[in-house]
Amino acid sequence: MPTANIVVNNQVAEVYFPTDSNVSATVTSHSQLTQRVTFFTDSQELYKFEGSGEKQLLGSVQNRFDSPFKIKVESQGDGNWVSSDLRTGGPYQIGSTNFLIVVAENGDDTDYNDTVIQFSWKTSY
Repeated sequence: MPTANIVVNNQVAEVYFPTDSNVSATVTSHSQLTQRVTFFTDSQELYKFEGSGEKQLLGSVQNRFDSPFKIKVESQGDGNWVSSDLRTGGPYQIGSTNFLIVVAENGDDTDYNDTVIQFSWKTSY
């Protein structure tokens, strides 16, 4: 089974999952600035999450992502939406559970946790 992969280019993450993976995504804010997270393809918006606050769940979704999609994270502090800097980790496998992480920094500090997106899915041995 092909592995998951993520590539960041120009503050947009492009995410690939193995075909037929049932993937859970959880989006959390750790910033007082409003965060907006958009999952999209070249032709359509898939999901949008928005909110602010420390340790605030912005949303979650479970889906089969059979084709690559992109993620853009933006923050709004002064009325304008500004793209956040993204970093990634993974994929990591613990037993049959896999994880892929995207973290975002909006520029108000340097902790890279203003938005955290955690993907998880199961694979068989």
